[in-house]
Amino acid sequence: MLYNSSLLNKVKGRNELSFENNIETLNYLGLTCNQAKVYMAVSATNFLTANEIQKNSKVPRQEIYMILSELHELGLVERTISRPIRFKGLSVKQGVCFLLKRKNQETKKMQTKAEKMMKDYTPKINNNKFDETKPHFVLIPRKEASINKRQIEIDNAQSSIDFITSWKRFPRTVDTFGENTKKALEHKVKIRGILEKPENILDIPETIDKLKKFPNYHLRYILKRPKAIIVIFDKKRALIKTSATGGLAEKPSLWTDNPCLISVLSDYFEIMWITAIEKNIKNSEMAKPVLGPTS
Repeated sequence: MLYNSSLLNKVKGRNELSFENNIETLNYLGLTCNQAKVYMAVSATNFLTANEIQKNSKVPRQEIYMILSELHELGLVERTISRPIRFKGLSVKQGVCFLLKRKNQETKKMQTKAEKMMKDYTPKINNNKFDETKPHFVLIPRKEASINKRQIEIDNAQSSIDFITSWKRFPRTVDTFGENTKKALEHKVKIRGILEKPENILDIPETIDKLKKFPNYHLRYILKRPKAIIVIFDKKRALIKTSATGGLAEKPSLWTDNPCLISVLSDYFEIMWITAIEKNIKNSEMAKPVLGPTS
């Protein structure tokens, strides 16, 4: 029977990708890449010699005995008392369950240590006033670091949070920081937000309705997409997005507690707040096209 070479190449490619994914999973569960390759070579076979395993796994010959010994110590590989010594691994299901259980135990142990560290750690208290030599402009990386920094600032807010954002970012913002925002509102933190009017009422996350039930949560709307994305915390600290376009955490943020810049940002927000639409958006108004660029 003749086979199409391109089809065979596709099948081969899928198999290689599946193998790489399996190695990555075992790597995450605690095995090194070479340990994972050796384990996969012995997990679905009868007892093999070290030479046979080395050929199947393509792991360097000088490492094969050491790795088999390590896997045997872990309990993933059995070995015979014979000459030559032969090895056989647990089934993939048994091995993954074993590694996953060990990983969970390590995570619980680490969580206990981390909680103890957070409880026992006492930071040094600095009673000095504003230090001109201290860095007051910090570039926060994008993605997880940017999200984490904002969550920390929301949790630390004592009196107010003022933000200006685009509608494109807003639903994701509410979904990501909804719980942190709710806790801040429960602690009587006043939150004000400015964004452009949405085109479609169906785009509004349900979380917003829950937040708007708090008397200290206020939104106002502008007709055009804002040119700056900022969040001001307690009129003392601020996060400024380095770009007004893109998603929630696609761009880095500039964090600052510089009093001069905070004053400028606060004044800018107050001007925008005064000129923004205060009343709630009605369904009929939302159906109208938005003036200016949309994001």
